[in-house]
Amino acid sequence: MYFGYLLPSITSLKQKYDDLLSEKKLIFCDFLVICLKNSVEKRFNKQLSDLFLLSATLSHPYFKTAWLNNSDKKDTALSFFKHSCLEMFEQQNLLECESSDSDDTNNFFDWSKNKSKLTLPLEQEISNFFTKSPTKSLDSLIETPTIRKVFVKFNTPLPSSAAVERVFSVGSAVLTKKRGRMTDENFEKTLMLKCNKHLI
Repeated sequence: MYFGYLLPSITSLKQKYDDLLSEKKLIFCDFLVICLKNSVEKRFNKQLSDLFLLSATLSHPYFKTAWLNNSDKKDTALSFFKHSCLEMFEQQNLLECESSDSDDTNNFFDWSKNKSKLTLPLEQEISNFFTKSPTKSLDSLIETPTIRKVFVKFNTPLPSSAAVERVFSVGSAVLTKKRGRMTDENFEKTLMLKCNKHLI
């Protein structure tokens, strides 16, 4: 499961609630569906506009832009996604561009030439990625190395340790020096004590 699944799942859930309400088959529970739909919108409204999450979804070969109904949001997401791809592409090709040109005097004035050389294959890569049919297989990312790196960047971030530390919290002590940012050794000791507290 990747980050890219979050926004399409929320969008699909909201659509299913709308479908239930439009069918008018519910007699007594329609208010419950309305409440659930409003709760989902309230809880995830900020995430639905988050550029990080939008890029995570756009870089996933199964979702891309098919789930986006709002054209403004689609344009914003695509713009940020292309910018992220360009940053990644320039980063990975920076050393190659510098080593390929042996004349130091030309390096001083050829920034625009190098940038145009870099962006053309990237635009083709992005275009090829979005024209291909959706697939759940991530093997298709092999053909698009820059988008693969963007996919890894946005879909596999390291989770915060706060949720794990909260398991072992004692009231508000999780935010104190004793509990915050546990080392591996302290985590192991705490886990052992927590699991064996019935013996004490």
